[in-house]
Amino acid sequence: MKKTVSQFSIIVKGTNWIGDVFLSLPAVYSLRHLFPDARIDIALKRPLGELVSGVEAIDEVIEYDGTLSGEIDLVRRLRGRRYNLGVIFPRSIHSASLIFLSGARERLGYRADFRSFLLTKGVSRTSEIQKKHQSEYYRHLVSHLGDAGPSVIPRIFPTETEDDWAQTFLRGNGYRGGPLFGLNPGAAYGGAKRWRPERFGMAADTMIDEFGGSAVIFGGGGD
Repeated sequence: MKKTVSQFSIIVKGTNWIGDVFLSLPAVYSLRHLFPDARIDIALKRPLGELVSGVEAIDEVIEYDGTLSGEIDLVRRLRGRRYNLGVIFPRSIHSASLIFLSGARERLGYRADFRSFLLTKGVSRTSEIQKKHQSEYYRHLVSHLGDAGPSVIPRIFPTETEDDWAQTFLRGNGYRGGPLFGLNPGAAYGGAKRWRPERFGMAADTMIDEFGGSAVIFGGGGD
């Protein structure tokens, strides 16, 4: 259920990759901790919005196409909402430009790629910050607005239709209950980002030996 629109509103420019979207969710929960009554929307390229459509800390997911016309349409939609604050998770000048053009009065982001002039509150990306876990990297940005609160483990909420499909799929492939471990061996742009297949197998065996249950491998057609 969407919350009532309040006078204070926030637009989050989400990240552009599945893993980063997931790892940025603790920072979104921190925003909700800081602004419990605010409206918090997030702008994400299609189809990434599907990942966070059920996250209670988010009032609305605004998806857009990554084309020029799609981004012009995004800016037009955002300008009509008159956001008080824009929080920019990606460090690119392009992402900062979108939020600058949206008309958000205050704009928070890391200083990088010569984009400081687009921000009203720029945060330095020190070597210490860059060594932190990615989820804490995003929460550190939000902490410059106040107490970010405890770190919340992110969750993805499937729809009832998706949940029914998953249950049917699992039962049809021999799953009979117990813990379920998901493994996603794929990664874009380079084998250096991918663990060796046999190590994923060892990890699955270790978890099943200790906790029981089954493992499921996730991936797309190009993995």
